[in-house]
Amino acid sequence: MAGERLQEALTSFRRRYRAASRQERSGLLNELCKLAGYHRKYAIGLLNAREEKTMNRPRRRRSPTYSQEAMKGLEAIWRAAGYPWSVRLKALLPLWLPWARKHLQQLTPELERQLLAISPRQVDRRLAPRKRRQKHRL
Repeated sequence: MAGERLQEALTSFRRRYRAASRQERSGLLNELCKLAGYHRKYAIGLLNAREEKTMNRPRRRRSPTYSQEAMKGLEAIWRAAGYPWSVRLKALLPLWLPWARKHLQQLTPELERQLLAISPRQVDRRLAPRKRRQKHRL
């Protein structure tokens, strides 16, 4: 209950604090510190913080750059090439694409573009669970 009242008071203080002059801000800051028992620097941080509505909004995630089919193709090439490490696999991809065209039916020009664009670091991230499952010394 006290927390809700404090949040309401803090919202009111924020509005007044943003519209106030320098001297008025000092007085508002003293009032808030006395009311809530906060240290001055902490109170300044609270008053300068964004509104609650924007703070609790979920973060926007990036859409996946590489499709599941491209990852399946990457895994197939990785296995056929003898499980090379990511930097070597990245260098081998252009050489293995003719093999992939013959053996993988779902390989389209778009998937080839995705495979050639993937970075070695992304290869490590995407193949990490499969590497753990393999328990294969690389």
